[in-house]
Amino acid sequence: MNPWNPDTLRIWNKLTQPALKRAGEALSHLTAQPVELTGVGTRTVAWPELESKIHLENPERDPVYATHLGAFGLFPADILLVFTQADAARLLAVLTGSPPSEPFELDELGSSALAEVGNILGTAFLNVFADTFQQPWEPTPPEVTVGPFAEVVARIFPHWKPQDAVLLSEALLRVGPAVMEGYLVVVPRPWRDGSSSAAEKGAPQ
Repeated sequence: MNPWNPDTLRIWNKLTQPALKRAGEALSHLTAQPVELTGVGTRTVAWPELESKIHLENPERDPVYATHLGAFGLFPADILLVFTQADAARLLAVLTGSPPSEPFELDELGSSALAEVGNILGTAFLNVFADTFQQPWEPTPPEVTVGPFAEVVARIFPHWKPQDAVLLSEALLRVGPAVMEGYLVVVPRPWRDGSSSAAEKGAPQ
């Protein structure tokens, strides 16, 4: 099932780059370093195909680091910002000013940092669309989830179906000299029972 018609995709592509630019500017304030977010492309993919696009050597075992937010207003949706372990480690090293630990473990400070990155990126991204359409589109508080991609998806989206398509925006995140690859995934809420969505916990009344 794919609700993203050509006109919707055209508008999304047009707004994605300014949205990423605003998100990069917001992250620059957090890191006190120049941050550049460059869109690689936007497309619709089915859930199983999405997993294969995230660069994992062993998808069934290798963890991803996902920050999850709900979005309410313009249209109800769930948003995931996904990093591989290597890219999460690079990002946290930049944010904390310390080299990545070996082996990498996500502690409370690291989890808070990833949540803040997701919150800043998500809010800035949504604001561009909200300003364009003159309708509010606001995020819920971020939650960080770690695990194999399929497990993360099952935890956050218990009612997803393999044939459901999601909107994937790929972006390169450059913080100073470091480059990380991130995946921004947007899942419209009408496809499933919103009452059981994790995002609804933070939905504004």
